[in-house]
Amino acid sequence: MPVTPTSVRAHREAQPVQSNSAPATQASQEPHSRRRIVSQRGAAPTQDGVDRAATTSRVVSTQASRAAGASDAVALRAGKLPVPKNWEAVSHYAAKIKELIDSCEAVSLRVSSGREFSLAASDSMTDFIKDGFFTLYKNPKADTDVDDNGRTHWYAAYYLVPTPKFGALDKELAKLGARQDKITKAISTAMDKLHNVIHASRVNGFSPIDLPALKAEVAAALPEAKAAVIAYEQAVQQFKSDTQLLPYPEGGVFLTTLAHDALVANAPHIDEPCLRDVIFVKDLIRANELLMTRPEVEAVDPGWGIRICVNTDTLVANGGDYNAYKTEISKQLQDHLITGQVQFDKNNNWDKVEARAKALLNQALGTRDVVQSMSRGDKDFPDHVRGTEVVFYLKSGVDVAAARRQIDAIKALYAPHGMDMKHFSLRIETTP
Repeated sequence: MPVTPTSVRAHREAQPVQSNSAPATQASQEPHSRRRIVSQRGAAPTQDGVDRAATTSRVVSTQASRAAGASDAVALRAGKLPVPKNWEAVSHYAAKIKELIDSCEAVSLRVSSGREFSLAASDSMTDFIKDGFFTLYKNPKADTDVDDNGRTHWYAAYYLVPTPKFGALDKELAKLGARQDKITKAISTAMDKLHNVIHASRVNGFSPIDLPALKAEVAAALPEAKAAVIAYEQAVQQFKSDTQLLPYPEGGVFLTTLAHDALVANAPHIDEPCLRDVIFVKDLIRANELLMTRPEVEAVDPGWGIRICVNTDTLVANGGDYNAYKTEISKQLQDHLITGQVQFDKNNNWDKVEARAKALLNQALGTRDVVQSMSRGDKDFPDHVRGTEVVFYLKSGVDVAAARRQIDAIKALYAPHGMDMKHFSLRIETTP
């Protein structure tokens, strides 16, 4: 699965304001931030070839537009206002940038289209502001939260807002950002559709399933998903190429580094929680192509790695053994260079195994309905492993000794279903 980079808290200044449920008092606790940036420490490039740079990340802000006011927010998105009316220009910008750097905080670059790119604060920002390319603004009400006492706290955030001197870079960032949105939306929609089609929840319920129809639906979805992945990778490659050479204003050649970092932070990506890694997606599609034609396989979807849902009733009925089967399938996947983690999930019906065990006892004892009841539960074994215990209770008067001579035969019914026989106990008792 993809590596999850470390998150660090973005800057917030708590300002308690009076609410209807409690008087206004000075906040005594550290504000809870809802904005995050990604730290480069320990992070690896994503599999789609886009390295999420150390100093950048996408902004997540759920309250900014509301805090700015509805009319200001609309104008902001339309690029009609330099900044919302409640934003404050920061005069001592050098000291503030240093404070943000020391705290590993985020500063958002907001271009005229309204798009925001989150960047870790850096010394170069001070130089760019000094040279007249940006103005540093404080949004005192970027986010809000309510504490346990019912008090509302506003959290501030800081923004680099380009001046006219920023020039063509402003429009270029907006244009490339729009392309990123289009690429991300296309691949994310396709992956969401694929996930819905292949998900194991479609076969894990109690309702009857039409497995052949489901498998046909999966087979039809795979070519579409493959085409979406190919188109995505081509678009990402072109996007990376187009962000290498950016226009810059006179005297601002180093602005291209900041602009490039902003674009890397907002690079095209798969916005589907379980299918964000394009290499994993490719493996998952190939695994579906290889395995979904097998009668015992009911689903191949994301789990701890690639999850393979196997109906052991079908497997055993066709002469298979679950433990040997796992070895066979793992080798088959590796032969096709699918070498990531694989999770096997049994989707068997215990009732069928137990019905066979009861039939075996009836036949061995020459009597019908000798089993009064049965129970299944956990048992602690001497090696401190928690295993399974099954108990069959016979009707009074039945030859228990003769029934117990069938224990090994009954265990043989359970073994091919993947039961851990070292930690499996089976008893036959008379009903009290």
